[in-house]
Order: sequence, then C-alpha cells, then structure tokens
Amino acid sequence: MKNHYQIPIYHSYTEFESNYDSDFKKWLDVYPDGREFDFIAEVERKYSFFFTDIHERVSFIDYIFVHCYKDTKYLYSKNLEMKDWVSVLNFRLKDFIKNNPKTIINNISELSKIEDYILGKNKIDEYDIEYNDFNKYKEFIEVQNNESNFSLVFNYVKFRNFELSVNRIFEWLNKEKDALNSKIEFSKQKQNNTSQPIVKDHQNQHNHIFANNGFKLFEYILENHIKAKEVIGRYADISFYYWKLYNHEPQYIHQRPEVFRNWFCTLYSDDFDKIKALNEVVGKKGDREKHFLTSLEWLKHNP
Repeated sequence: MKNHYQIPIYHSYTEFESNYDSDFKKWLDVYPDGREFDFIAEVERKYSFFFTDIHERVSFIDYIFVHCYKDTKYLYSKNLEMKDWVSVLNFRLKDFIKNNPKTIINNISELSKIEDYILGKNKIDEYDIEYNDFNKYKEFIEVQNNESNFSLVFNYVKFRNFELSVNRIFEWLNKEKDALNSKIEFSKQKQNNTSQPIVKDHQNQHNHIFANNGFKLFEYILENHIKAKEVIGRYADISFYYWKLYNHEPQYIHQRPEVFRNWFCTLYSDDFDKIKALNEVVGKKGDREKHFLTSLEWLKHNP
C-alpha cells in the first residue's frame, strides 16, 4: 500500500518549476486515476495556506495573530508584528535553556524537542502562539548558536523571495491550466473531425504557447526549415527551433518543453518523446542557426 503523497513547498520559483514534472509523476504514481488539473488544485491549496485570501494573490500575511489569553483579545500589526512574535519565541527559548542547560538546538526542526514549552499558552508571558501559525513560518527561522547561547533569527530575505516566488508560482499554474484546457479542446476537435484550418498571419494565434507573433514565425520555420514527417532529423529540428524561440529576446515561445510538445503533437497529429536539449541538436554545419536568422529577417519584413 502506497503512502499518501505530501506535496512539497518550495521557497523559490526556480526550484518549484524545475521540480514540477517530477513531483507530478510521483503524485500520479500514488494516485494513478488523478489528472493534472487535480494535482494543480492540490498545489494551489498547499500554497494558498500563506495567503490572507486565495482570491487576492498579492497579499501575504506579514504578521501572525497572537492571542493574549489574559483578556482574550487579539493583538496584531502595530502591537505584535512578526519580529515581535519571533522575539516571544526567543524569550521562551532562552528561558528554557536557562532551566535546561544540557539542551542543544542546532536547527529549527529540533525545536520540536521543546515545542510544548515554546508554543501555546506559557507561564512566563501572556501570549498564546498556535502551532499552525508557527508551522507556517518556521522554515524562515534560523537558529544561531554562539557558545551555547541559542537565539532565533527570522530570515527576512528568504521570506521576501518566497513571497515573490509564490505570486509567480500561481501565475505559472494558471498558464498551465490554460494550456491543459487548450489541449482538451484540440483533442475534442480532432475526435469530432471538426478542426478549423489554421489561421495564418494572426498575432494572437495560440497565445497560450506563443508571444510576439511567435506562432507566425514558427509556422514559417515549420514549412520551410523543419523536415517532413518520417524524415530523419525532423524532431531534432523541432527541438532546436523550440529552444531558439524560447530563449530569444523577445521570447517567441513562453511554455516549457512538455507543454509545447503536447500542443504540437495534438495540433499536427504527430508523436515524439521529448524536446531534446539544445546542445544535442545544434548541428556541426550550423545550418539550423543560419535558417533561424533568416527566419527572423523574414518576420521583420512580414509582421
């Protein structure tokens, strides 16, 4: 029996994006009947834990509610911001160490040793810090040990980067859902044999994959510089031009390789395993590079 899959929280957008495919495969291994839409929904729920309101994906909680159990009022913002919250924990930690000098705390995970003491209601102060609030921010707290003089420090730089990253993560997930919806629509059209002819010279055509008139440029390259089906080198051509369009400034393709591959195979009734790395398909003669440059010139004169 397989264990429940815990979706990881990444503290940088780059780390999230590079691990997305492998995390989805691990999740699918546990839940084989799941869809990518289901996986995305679980990822969104995981990260929305950090928002005051999931529908306002710009506002992070930069303080926590600390319950003052003597008069049962909530103190927040001006009275107890996050710095003060960490100070409360610091005060409790130092008090515990003073009374238990043999205790060693090397990192934040080891605070679980004294969790009952530093969280919740405490005899040495009037505050009630809930575990859920502590758990939300504990990855940004660092333990400093100066000759057994332990203290907690909140890493504001790491938190700020995480704050920026999560906004980008939600934007990326929205694009992924758009791409999945487009793939479903293409599949329906293919099954019903009602696919409309591709509209050429349309700047916004397939803009869930392309930008800056990229589809028009790709179609030109496909018709003039990519080998026909069943001809050796076709998929190396596709991989090369994918990376050139993706890495170009301005960017002509803005989707990751697997999304582009799925889109291409569905629209053009083709099938291949993956987009190869650029260094695998550059070619010794440099013909592909020359063709790409001439294609860019063509687009300039045919906007």
